[in-house]
Amino acid sequence: MKYKQLELFFIPPATRTAVIDPFWDEIEKGTEKTNTVREQVNSTTAPEHNCAESLVASDTNQPHTHWVEKYWVKRRGEKHEYYRYCWMEGRKIYRCHISGRAGSVGANQRKQVVCEAILDGQSPQEIVALVRQYIRGH
Repeated sequence: MKYKQLELFFIPPATRTAVIDPFWDEIEKGTEKTNTVREQVNSTTAPEHNCAESLVASDTNQPHTHWVEKYWVKRRGEKHEYYRYCWMEGRKIYRCHISGRAGSVGANQRKQVVCEAILDGQSPQEIVALVRQYIRGH
């Protein structure tokens, strides 16, 4: 037995139209040599100051390089939340536990003291010493 395809299910072949993008024409035409970034810099485009000279005295005193965060530890099926002081040196993040559970009056006071020290512009080493004073008994 031979079956003929019914007209109802006949799908005409799709015709593809070429999409012309003038950007690719520019790339193909652009065979001339382009300068690299280093070749483009000359005496008129060079920066006036060296990067090392224009840096501020210490980047570690900026507030975005150290902060206080809340973290949790799970023990015996319960979450215990604490605060810790974090700071960056290069690309490494260092952390120092601020004693006391989050939500307690003492921990909230210590967190507030550390946040004020960050805003005052103290260095991470000074803030860690401050936190260790609290751990030893103030």
